[in-house]
Amino acid sequence: MPELAWFDRAGRRQGSIPGTVEPNETPVISPDGGRVAFGVNKTSPINPDTSAAGSEVWLVTLADRSTTVLPDLLATDLDWSPDGSQLAIASGQRELDSGNALRDGRTYLYEPSSGALRSLDATAGTYHLTWSPDGKRIAYQARDVLRVIDPVTQSQQVLDTGAGAIHGIGPVWSPDGKTIAYQRLLGSGERHEVVLVTPGDTTGGTPAARESVIPDLQLDTQGSPWHIYPFRVTWSPDGRYLLYLAWSTEPSVGVLAAAVPTDAAKPMLVLPELAGLVPYDGYDDTSFVPIQTWGRRPAS
Repeated sequence: MPELAWFDRAGRRQGSIPGTVEPNETPVISPDGGRVAFGVNKTSPINPDTSAAGSEVWLVTLADRSTTVLPDLLATDLDWSPDGSQLAIASGQRELDSGNALRDGRTYLYEPSSGALRSLDATAGTYHLTWSPDGKRIAYQARDVLRVIDPVTQSQQVLDTGAGAIHGIGPVWSPDGKTIAYQRLLGSGERHEVVLVTPGDTTGGTPAARESVIPDLQLDTQGSPWHIYPFRVTWSPDGRYLLYLAWSTEPSVGVLAAAVPTDAAKPMLVLPELAGLVPYDGYDDTSFVPIQTWGRRPAS
């Protein structure tokens, strides 16, 4: 039977909710560690074959297992605000668009203290999102456009109009809140490059924010060259590395995990190949949801 279980930092099991739901949007723990939110979708959020009607977002208080259910939301991404006062939900509405895409997906903000749920109407098409570490902005990917928005004023900035990706977890803020990492397709096929962009920095002389690209050709600590293309990317807690779950064109490599430095002068660290690692998603026969592998630790 499916269950939702939680553990302390020593790996000790603290509790569970058995046999009630099968979360299929990755559970996210609130910053204070007191709540967990997840999607209970009746269809795949990656390749929906029905509308958002009937799907739900659940919020469970771990101390007493009390549950709040938000109906008719097919969650494609979830993220708590840094202070835990709001949950951001990327979801489509009830009707479908062409190609089984959820029509008019957008960002919803839920406030547990009041029970208020509101939508950011300027975020039509949202699929992935992430709060800035200071809680003042949300970066979101809508179709192939990457933007940041102020959730209070809804003023926003376009960061990239070619941010489409087949795989990935969407934009991810650096721990210091200055830089966003995201994946961008390299032509046809499934090769992605990783882009670092600084919102508000237009020193390049154009309205677009300044960006830099992490080269796909990397040297490891032995000086050997690798061409690596990520399925997904997250930041290390100190912001010095990006963790790739990736594939390589080098012979006999397959899937690997690597810590790629943001300083191009430093070598990447190839981590031991993980047996049975399945880091990809997005195919017609899967309901896998991208998992943020290296993320924020809940507060003590």
